[in-house]
Amino acid sequence: MVKKDRRKKTFKIIRSFLDALFPLGKKTVSEMSVRWSFKANQWEPTRSQLLQISSIIQPEEKARIARFHFISDAKSSLIGRLLIRKLVNVKTGAPNDVIKLARDEHNKPILISPKFNELLEKPENNEVEINHAQENEEVENKDKQDSSCDSPAIKNLNFNVSHQGKFVVLVSEPSAVQVGIDVMNVEKPGRITESVDDYFRLMNRQFTENEWEQIKTLDGSVPHYFHNKAKLTNFTRFWCLKESYVKAVGVGIVIDLRSIDFTTKSELGSDLVTDTTIKVNGVPSPEWKFEERFLDDLHIVTVAKCYALPDNENNGDPSCVPDFENVTLDFLTEGMTTLGDEDQDWVDEFLKKK
Repeated sequence: MVKKDRRKKTFKIIRSFLDALFPLGKKTVSEMSVRWSFKANQWEPTRSQLLQISSIIQPEEKARIARFHFISDAKSSLIGRLLIRKLVNVKTGAPNDVIKLARDEHNKPILISPKFNELLEKPENNEVEINHAQENEEVENKDKQDSSCDSPAIKNLNFNVSHQGKFVVLVSEPSAVQVGIDVMNVEKPGRITESVDDYFRLMNRQFTENEWEQIKTLDGSVPHYFHNKAKLTNFTRFWCLKESYVKAVGVGIVIDLRSIDFTTKSELGSDLVTDTTIKVNGVPSPEWKFEERFLDDLHIVTVAKCYALPDNENNGDPSCVPDFENVTLDFLTEGMTTLGDEDQDWVDEFLKKK
């Protein structure tokens, strides 16, 4: 009886997952995609909040977060994990206590459980006492949904997170085969004491000649006293492009960044920019699309997406790109089933950070 109940629970998880991946009716990419942001600088963790959180994340996640010296880094890392766990919960219907995250060889967060495809293939799941013929017919019909921008048959639950400055951000773009995100403050890092021009010289090997020309070339309308800030904004824009790409391909910044060369076509302002192009090792790569925007006056966020069908005109269509939704801690923790008991010691150590 216990075994049969466990199988029923497993099938319910699979059923929720399939319902999320193959929704009835037409869906736009905007409805299936996720762009979340969290203002970590505005969150002052309370003991009760941390106690709850300590029971809904994995022990290895808590151990990693505990190693951060500064509370700003610990908060950002913690929120990043909550964003991923909530995404998996929302997109698949899987309860939090069956979600298991890990990191690949490049330290990129990955989902390792539930493995829905493997669960579906297990013969013992066929013994669950439900009407399989009806269920299979529904799944087959859903699988025949049109795969255009207006109604994608999405089978690729992907995600990527980034944090810097006041923001932690997450992207999920199941219509793309790879996705990466980067957020960055446009101001020169406080630890850098050099002038802007000296700072650029230090970073010279990170950009191509084509990119440096774009970074340093300013519109004639920019006042002289604003030149350094404008150059830093351009620099940050290109750095976000580079970082989002390498995070999408999952290798980290271990490649020669000059092997990827970006050309911007539109000024980055208040509107979403989607027409930036990339060459990889000198070869145009139209399968890659980029979203660039300001989250606020000081933070640029960039999303890199690789599509299997680079000529699909909807891949870069701004109408298919959702806005960033600022989420709250209540949203991230609501309904999340516990993995274990509250961890008083972990909370005590967290609250000691400065």
